Amino acid sequence: MTTNASLGGAMSIGRDIVPPHVIPRASVVQPFYRRLLPGDTVRLMAGSEIIVVLPARGDAPRRGEADARPLHYRKLFENLMYHTLRGLSPGDDRTSVVDAAIREHHTLIRGGKPCIEFACRVKHYAEREQFERDVLSLSAVKYSWSQGAGINLSVCGYTTQRTIMLEFKHVGYLEVYGRVHPQSPGRIR
Repeated sequence: MTTNASLGGAMSIGRDIVPPHVIPRASVVQPFYRRLLPGDTVRLMAGSEIIVVLPARGDAPRRGEADARPLHYRKLFENLMYHTLRGLSPGDDRTSVVDAAIREHHTLIRGGKPCIEFACRVKHYAEREQFERDVLSLSAVKYSWSQGAGINLSVCGYTTQRTIMLEFKHVGYLEVYGRVHPQSPGRIR
């Protein structure tokens, strides 16, 4: 079974680990996090601390359904977790290692159903300058959208060698929370 202490131990086996948020065990239930609208999400900067919440897992969606997006992201997060944790529990199979980490560190119960939350940092965001312009070309936005533009996220407590691309076109299917700046409650850190 994996613990936060053993996650830190991953550094001793040659992996760089993304540091946690300033707030230990960052969670969306804490009052200084608020849900970001898609417009807020495109304004995030490198280093911004966010929490991505994947909805409760239901029945497996049929191909092409909108509900497939959270499942896609769950697989991305699980792959990143396993890449980090596999050396810490070499005798355990992939499912048990990942499930234990999710159960112990990422599960949030809402409405009687388990959701999964991941504290992340924005690593980089190539299109940010383009989207900050006063005069924004609609064709440029559509092109970026269709090409999978998004934000690369480093997941706190896991390897820096891999990131998760949060595509802007999928933001509406997930929940993204930002930490509100204490001196300016409307501003995200």
